[in-house]
Amino acid sequence: MIESTELIQCNKRLREEYTTEMTYDIKYKERVVEFVKEGHSQKEANIIFKVSLTAVKKWVKQCREVGHLNKKPLNRSFKKIDPEKLKKYIEDHPDAHLSEIADHFKCSAVAIHKRLDLLKIIRKKVKIYKERDENKRSEFREKISALPSENLVFVDETGIDSYIYREFGRAPRGQKTNGKISGKRYKFETLDDALASCFSC
Repeated sequence: MIESTELIQCNKRLREEYTTEMTYDIKYKERVVEFVKEGHSQKEANIIFKVSLTAVKKWVKQCREVGHLNKKPLNRSFKKIDPEKLKKYIEDHPDAHLSEIADHFKCSAVAIHKRLDLLKIIRKKVKIYKERDENKRSEFREKISALPSENLVFVDETGIDSYIYREFGRAPRGQKTNGKISGKRYKFETLDDALASCFSC
């Protein structure tokens, strides 16, 4: 019977400690402490304010030791994934797979995915050819702008390329990430189409 009573009291203490100051406004806490300072017992404060006795004792002790009831600032430490280091890694390796990032930070891919989501770093990529030359593109546009539109033939090519590259990368929301790929031909099954404004029969 004694063991059963002790167990009940222990469970009650744990429950009180768990529910301590989870939803109490600081003004309410201050009123409870002021009530005790006025000469009332902590037990009376527990009954009148319907606050656990553990919470009352804690607030009174904190006010006596530090002079206020503000919450202590959290000293956050990053065990594995430092947000700033993760941002830098993504900046340097925008097309890295989740598994590769996880290996670097020695954690799970799920943890990396959640942290990226919190940082609003999303999966995206705009690919451009490494051989692309903006000067030559500008010169070409200038040349064809002088030609009659009826003499222009628009050619398009599509097909299946055996060249494998990483199609996606990651970057903060609102920012682009570019990946350079080779424009050289590998094994490629092509289909060419042409479109003109008129054809002579």
